[in-house]
Amino acid sequence: MRFLVVAMVLLAAGCGPQATGEPGPGGTGPEKPFPRPVDSHRMSSREKLVDLLARPGLATEREVRGLGPAIDSDLANLANEQSLSQAVRLEAVTCLGYFQNKRARLLLRSILTDPMWDKPFRMAALEAMARSMGSEAYETLKQYASDGDSDIRAVAVRGLRLIGGSGAVGLLKSLQLIERDPQVIQELDEALRELTRSPFEVQ
Repeated sequence: MRFLVVAMVLLAAGCGPQATGEPGPGGTGPEKPFPRPVDSHRMSSREKLVDLLARPGLATEREVRGLGPAIDSDLANLANEQSLSQAVRLEAVTCLGYFQNKRARLLLRSILTDPMWDKPFRMAALEAMARSMGSEAYETLKQYASDGDSDIRAVAVRGLRLIGGSGAVGLLKSLQLIERDPQVIQELDEALRELTRSPFEVQ
């Protein structure tokens, strides 16, 4: 008889409300199952890259490279993908600056020189070239530092600031003497302040 009573109690306990997502007794909130996490392992490298670039802030080199060895190819494809937002495509161009290979450099130069690309893309490509090519981008940056568009000049100055070196410092000083646009002047001042700072100067 004792065993029969125990069995009936266990059976009754199993018949209570289950975590099925239905309301509990009295319409109180239930007992919902935990939401399933997104399975990122099922996303393609392209999908992961789009997700990364769509987040606030610029994706870091480590984050981008962590998506795979051929992710620069996906970046190049996204930059050309008209169906994506301009913000995502611009960040794809910017992130190409993390790569020093021929594919990235050719696309950046193509964006910079091909008139089919709008100014925001050419600006992103110019700064990315400084990151990708380093001192090899000096002549290109020097050319655009005298461009008729002040926005382009400002980006060229930022690029010279990135590559640094005595050549860049000399050029920035000469540009400082002739520049009249306030935005570009500010970029020049900040670049020279950083590049000529004494290593012993207190931060």
